[in-house]
Amino acid sequence: MVTVVGEFGAPGAPGDDSVVEYNYTHNNAGSGYLAYTSTASSRVWGPNTYRYNISENDDWANAQGGLFDVVPSAPKNALSIYGNTCFTNKDQSANKKAGASACFLFGYASGTWASGSQIKDNICHMANKGTYGKTGQMYYNPYGQTGMTLSNNLYYGTNTGGWRWSGTTYADFAAWKAAGLESGAVWGDPLFTTPGGGGTCSWSPTSGTGPQPCPQAYTLKPGSPALGTGTAVSGNGGVDYYGATIPSPPNIGADAA
Repeated sequence: MVTVVGEFGAPGAPGDDSVVEYNYTHNNAGSGYLAYTSTASSRVWGPNTYRYNISENDDWANAQGGLFDVVPSAPKNALSIYGNTCFTNKDQSANKKAGASACFLFGYASGTWASGSQIKDNICHMANKGTYGKTGQMYYNPYGQTGMTLSNNLYYGTNTGGWRWSGTTYADFAAWKAAGLESGAVWGDPLFTTPGGGGTCSWSPTSGTGPQPCPQAYTLKPGSPALGTGTAVSGNGGVDYYGATIPSPPNIGADAA
């Protein structure tokens, strides 16, 4: 499953005032989540929200370059991305594209995101490997899109490609923090129960709404640096991916409680 809110919206939903939540995407050739921000027939995309979703081994073919893509342009209405969990450990070294998929990929041009846009409380655990042996970048933002508030996201990976922001690549977490582009950022192994072990859910819901009980692979074990280190988000829906009431401060990721 690929979850998209595009110019005409996700299936059954408009292209604005949509909430994409409680989804589990895995093993897509392209990105698991796509905010397609284009304006069509004078209809401006957004505001839209992506929250409490889990991505496992998406963009395995490096078809789009990111597990979560915001393209082609900076959103003209607010975009909120918070409380999501992204994990990949795919070996992408045989792909035709150089490098490995990023956690977040932004746009094909420069621009400023609309006021109120935010990227908070997300986990990027990058264990994929590209053609040069490095894992994917946390952000691939080569055109330097700005305007979104970055806060309390957790990052982890070995031999990572760093954070690409405009013309600068911040090679390690210390350099990223020193740049001052994000407040409250966290580095460390999130201690998932079974990273990479989400598999295919066999749960049959009585309705199409979440939250859902699987996969349990991305619940957090005791000692996780994600526990209690998130930041409160107004209008957060009240419950996380697993149906638990979200405290303040929340955990980082889809297991927010």
